[in-house]
Amino acid sequence: MRSIKNFLFIALALWVLLLTTPSQDFSSNLQLQMLSPISSSGFVDEDPGLGQENLKERERELLLLLKKQKHIAEWSSSRLEVLSSWIVRRGEHYGFSSDMILALIFVESSFRVDAVSHKGALGLMQLMPVTAQETFDLLPYDWSGEEALFNPILNLELALAHLRELRVKMGNQTSHYLSAYNMGYAGMKRRLLVEGDYIAPYGLKVIQQTKKMKAQKKRINGGI
Repeated sequence: MRSIKNFLFIALALWVLLLTTPSQDFSSNLQLQMLSPISSSGFVDEDPGLGQENLKERERELLLLLKKQKHIAEWSSSRLEVLSSWIVRRGEHYGFSSDMILALIFVESSFRVDAVSHKGALGLMQLMPVTAQETFDLLPYDWSGEEALFNPILNLELALAHLRELRVKMGNQTSHYLSAYNMGYAGMKRRLLVEGDYIAPYGLKVIQQTKKMKAQKKRINGGI
């Protein structure tokens, strides 16, 4: 647990440094070591691409896809490389495919780091501050306020940790835990009790967008 906390702290510090010094080259071996994968969570998403093999290749493929996304396309290459590495490697840790993570970002915020919903959800993954603060307690420092959720790396980390918790509670059924991410665990449980195998439109939307992201990534990288 100590090594995980140290990893998160160092990686987040690297991101802050990247934001304040955009001209600095973050493709060094040191940066890649800081973003190296840690132990598996024991959960596996439906995507058979998960695994340690061809990790760098998956990062490269994802980077090309990120460069096509409207609200982050203007980012520097070094910032996009950090984001790509983070999504692949933290997705690996939490057991979610990079395609699903990108689908969630697309559905939640359309890749707008500064997105704010009418209900007060913030950042890339549209986290509610209360939910984020509860998850933040697992990190090695104190909650610094809602503005922290506009840090894209921190927002993603908290969202994936929260999504993994929902997956455990919802019995690892993709449509259920995705729906719970949108409507809350309690709300989803109530709907399941009343309607049986209920699937919210949100869950179906993310699943469909995951397929689209996978297909788009394949096209961009020369697939059929």
